[in-house]
Amino acid sequence: MSTALNARNQRARLKRMIDAVRTDPSPSDLTELDTLLRRAAPNRAFDAPQSRFIGMNALTLTRDTLPKLTKMSLVFHKVNGIGALAAIPAKTGGAKRTRVIFVRRNGTFAVDNVVVPLRQGRVLMDGELCLRRRALSGHESAHLHAPIPCVVGFEYMEPDDGEPASDAAYELCFMAHDLLVDDDVTSSGARARTSDAAAVLQPLERLSRLKRLLQASPVADAATEAALAAAVNELAGAPLAVRFVYKEPYLAMSVRTALRSLPACLHGVPRDGLVFAPGSGAYCVGETNPALLKYKAWRDNTGDFVITRAGEGYRLHVLTANRKARCISERLWLGDTDDERQVAADALQREVKRLADGGPANVPLIYECEPSVESMPDLLALRDVYPDKNELLLEASKLLRWRPIGVLRDEKAYPNSEINFWAIVDALVNAVTPEDIVAQIGAQ
Repeated sequence: MSTALNARNQRARLKRMIDAVRTDPSPSDLTELDTLLRRAAPNRAFDAPQSRFIGMNALTLTRDTLPKLTKMSLVFHKVNGIGALAAIPAKTGGAKRTRVIFVRRNGTFAVDNVVVPLRQGRVLMDGELCLRRRALSGHESAHLHAPIPCVVGFEYMEPDDGEPASDAAYELCFMAHDLLVDDDVTSSGARARTSDAAAVLQPLERLSRLKRLLQASPVADAATEAALAAAVNELAGAPLAVRFVYKEPYLAMSVRTALRSLPACLHGVPRDGLVFAPGSGAYCVGETNPALLKYKAWRDNTGDFVITRAGEGYRLHVLTANRKARCISERLWLGDTDDERQVAADALQREVKRLADGGPANVPLIYECEPSVESMPDLLALRDVYPDKNELLLEASKLLRWRPIGVLRDEKAYPNSEINFWAIVDALVNAVTPEDIVAQIGAQ
């Protein structure tokens, strides 16, 4: 199975399993949500669905941003899922069963039958919704535990057939990696002041609280065991809708281990890179943190574009700073194999059908597209020809071509911004290797 078809099947399954458990938030849900959001971002207005997403944004790791990595950075495996904030409202009575409100970039939804038994008050955390295969095959397990030179881009999982009949083989997970609000008792036993938000704490303190919320300590006490048992019993046979998992990081000084191993909680989870988080500083609520860097294998630096027909060809559009569409490329590539070409053609036909069915012309589909290049040496050679950064990116964009992988980004309200696009081109022409990462951290 081609990479494009596998990616399409994975995303379709993820969307289907989210749709199976989601409900529209009630007015009281939104009131609770806005209470939490105002705790983390007291100066923001939440007057539109998109404005409720106040997650911290990352930059792409390139040769220019590589010096920002330090041995005290935190390293997370990046899962191939959908970024979201998870808001857990105030408790009602002694209930262990939890209702969670998920906030994505284009809106919110609620999910019942979630277990987070160790929390006491309101919580707002950052993470990704993703799928995890419940059990690995013998081949997958053997492949995973063989010596791995580098897990970035490491494909050990068998292709996803995408069939609804096999949904039961997967579970929907929320991989949590940061904390914005925590109304639970602090580690010292004192109740956190209502004016304090976890977002202002240092990263290790935020992660310590997050770990306490989502999993028992290495030596669990009787109270913890009782809380877990009570939470599971209260479901009374109902399936767990979303499993919350703490995605524990590595310290960058042990980056060689991070590059060669996969934590047990991520076995069976599709991944697409690493995230390097700063070891100090507050959570940048609703902003880009210049020290938060994401690193992907080359082909996983995908772009999200609006694609329109132009004569015999196609145009790929991004969004300018003043919210206007701009054609950024006309180099659409259908693929290298029959499978890839069929996936791309089927995806493009969906926009044709949407318009034919009377869909609004001003709300086009957003396509996830994988980069491709006819000659990698020619692309990399541009670095020696164009010392000016802007000229380099412009010339590189002329060589890059883009292939729809069959995934429609319907969780997004807009395609990539123009700034996002040039950051992707930068990551492709100024690509960093795992060896570069090890050398940068090892030199400190």
